[in-house]
Amino acid sequence: MSYINHESNNRAVETKARSLMLNHQRAIKNRQQSLLSRSGAEVGLPNVTE
Repeated sequence: MSYINHESNNRAVETKARSLMLNHQRAIKNRQQSLLSRSGAEVGLPNVTE
């Protein structure tokens, strides 16, 4: 494998890893927001969206 292909593959792997991490973080945030919204509704708080 040439050096250029190796560097290109490393960048592709890093980009994929970054994308997976961002998607994971987004999913966590969405889950937290849903939980907070449901908890707020249970105690009678108005539904506030950003």
